[in-house]
Amino acid sequence: MDYERLFMACLLVSPAASAAEITAPINVAEKHGVGAAVGIMRIVETAFGLAFYPALKELSQVLHCFHIHEKPSCTFSKKEGVKVSALAAGGHFYPKVSKNHVEPWGEGRLEDLPALYVATEGISVSSAHAPRFKVFDVRNRVTMIHGGRSNHSDYLMPLGDGGARVACGVIDRQPSSQMLSP
Repeated sequence: MDYERLFMACLLVSPAASAAEITAPINVAEKHGVGAAVGIMRIVETAFGLAFYPALKELSQVLHCFHIHEKPSCTFSKKEGVKVSALAAGGHFYPKVSKNHVEPWGEGRLEDLPALYVATEGISVSSAHAPRFKVFDVRNRVTMIHGGRSNHSDYLMPLGDGGARVACGVIDRQPSSQMLSP
């Protein structure tokens, strides 16, 4: 299968010409700063919340958890004197306080998004849905891809055991041309 063509097709396909849409170019999160580009995340506002359309490559084959993080930076920062990849993005974005760390629907934390599936070739093109977010909520923030999958719980490991920050992208600070049209 020609994965490059599939990858490019995913970038071009749009679910609705009039939908609000923003993007986040995704790069590897490294301890020295922002690493190589691995793709793009299209984020489209629908009548049912936000739809995340990844067109990513060169990621490890696992279910990755991903979240919206609070600050628009993917650079490293230091924690207890040690460089941590993409730590400048801050923590998970909590627009509404919830003590429940569960799935992305219902009464859980808004930043708990569905898993990001990465196929054997390191490519991710499967969409994810965040029913309670709007474009306004995520613009000028970060989409963070973690090394592990979330258990959507604080049971056993705080924040669901998502693991290290492996890829990161600042979500478009400006409205796309589609958002400017009536």
